[in-house]
Amino acid sequence: MPKNVVHVLSSFKVGGAERLVLDLAQVQSLEDDKVAVFSCRAAQDALFEEFEHLAVEGMVSSGKRFQDYRALWSWFPSTGGHVLHIHSPAALRYLAPLLPLLKLKGVSLIYTRHGVAPLESKAWGRVHAWARLFIDATTFVSRVGLEVFHKRFAWPRRMLMPVSNGVFVPDLKPRETGEGGLVRIGSVGRMVTLKAQSHLIQVLSQIQQESPNLRFEVHFFGDGPELNALQSEAGQLLEDGTSVFHGMQLDREKVYGKLDLLVVCSEQEGLSLAIMEAMARGVPVVATDVGDSPKLVLNEQTGLLYEYADLSALRAALESLLHKPDRIKELGLAARQHILEHYSLQKTNADYQSLY
Repeated sequence: MPKNVVHVLSSFKVGGAERLVLDLAQVQSLEDDKVAVFSCRAAQDALFEEFEHLAVEGMVSSGKRFQDYRALWSWFPSTGGHVLHIHSPAALRYLAPLLPLLKLKGVSLIYTRHGVAPLESKAWGRVHAWARLFIDATTFVSRVGLEVFHKRFAWPRRMLMPVSNGVFVPDLKPRETGEGGLVRIGSVGRMVTLKAQSHLIQVLSQIQQESPNLRFEVHFFGDGPELNALQSEAGQLLEDGTSVFHGMQLDREKVYGKLDLLVVCSEQEGLSLAIMEAMARGVPVVATDVGDSPKLVLNEQTGLLYEYADLSALRAALESLLHKPDRIKELGLAARQHILEHYSLQKTNADYQSLY
């Protein structure tokens, strides 16, 4: 039976959670549900432009909370069987006064935590103590996130369940290869300290100095507070023309279509959407052995893992692949198959539909 479903975000900024929500909403709308995505921020952020290409309604805050509540209230018919799906703590806090009224209207309330932050302040404790009275189920994209949440807020385990993120798995297209054995390395994500893109720059600088016969380019996609520092570091340490900063790029085919290898140096990760999107397109990943990354990057099978901040291990992993580009292709095919079998968007949607 078709449902009215509203996915609520704190904003339409560009990130893994926001991208997942748009993809999920698109799949749900194609299955005859009436779907909208609501932003608690009045500003139309970068990702809002994507709604022009989707069969999904995008709604932004009016800037006045009462008007937002009235709009969401009127979006749901009086009959039950409909869903409000909240995708961030900030969105939960914004909608907290509306939750009991939606429950009276028979709307199912689902809360998804995409991150693993413990939210230690007393204010967050009060928000979650109130929300616990009305939320029907809380899902987590990683087991780590679930355990952190349970320890912090002590919600009953029957309310908590993991639902893995999923991605579209496009048809595998012939990949352009770099001339003369050139390997194109990618880094995709917010440029913040915990993502540690600086580690990649430092290691590639060492490889250039000591193994000049190994040819590569490194392509950075994303922005953030560390952007200028990373550009400066790359300019000082890497040879001219071997590093490219593309800024924010929403077209995933333009991001992953010409990459041979993705490198993720993060101090912490949940279930990384960037890793999944790369693997779905046959791009293997070298990643830190943190969070749920080992569920995606099966060491020596779909990619390579190393301990966070172990630059010697990162260098060894990269050199082993730069010396054997055919190995990159083998890992890439295995990576795509792993995503197809375990982390497709259709499987994620089926899990949520069962919960709804």
